[in-house]
Amino acid sequence: MKRTKENYYTPHPHFSERAGVSGLQTFDGEDAGYDTRSHYYQQQQRQWIDQQKNEKAMINFKNEKEEAVHSKQIGELNKMRIMLDEDFKRKKQVVNSSLKDENLILAQTKKDKEAQEKAERLRQEREDLRLLNQRGRNAGV
Repeated sequence: MKRTKENYYTPHPHFSERAGVSGLQTFDGEDAGYDTRSHYYQQQQRQWIDQQKNEKAMINFKNEKEEAVHSKQIGELNKMRIMLDEDFKRKKQVVNSSLKDENLILAQTKKDKEAQEKAERLRQEREDLRLLNQRGRNAGV
């Protein structure tokens, strides 16, 4: 014989709980605890949803805090980089201007030296011409 359904023995209720002559207060297949159980499941589901909401809020708060710290740090790094760039540009400008001044001084010195050498060459050529002219006059006499 194949068992298709299992019957559970339910004890007889106390006589004060009996309603009338009939003893059929629960029927086979009836779920007397359905309302209580479904209410419990609903409460449990609400708790889980509230817990998930709280977890999500905490994660969002943590992410926002980390993002704020990160953006603050990036801002400070950018400010420092800008300051260093400006300092580097200023130092580079000072070096370039001093190099320019030095180059101008060297150029002027070279120009003065060339002018002096040219004047010395001209003076030497004139002296040579004068000596040649003087020797030529002395030789022709």
